[in-house]
Amino acid sequence: MNRYKDLRSVLLANKYQLTPTQGMDLLRKVSQGPEVQRSTGFTQWSEIYNLTQKSVTMSVLREWGQRFTFEVE
Repeated sequence: MNRYKDLRSVLLANKYQLTPTQGMDLLRKVSQGPEVQRSTGFTQWSEIYNLTQKSVTMSVLREWGQRFTFEVE
């Protein structure tokens, strides 16, 4: 799997505009599990930033059903 190409192709197809759910689904698709034997390791967390609402939603350790949302400035 080429993570960069997969990310870029979905972003281009959607004109770089994804809903938060679409964004998290994309991050889930390209995440790496602990079985990946690369120096980069596995996905520790995934974050979606909402620049309009000034918030960030994240999932930790690929637990996609558990999401945390924080307000940021």
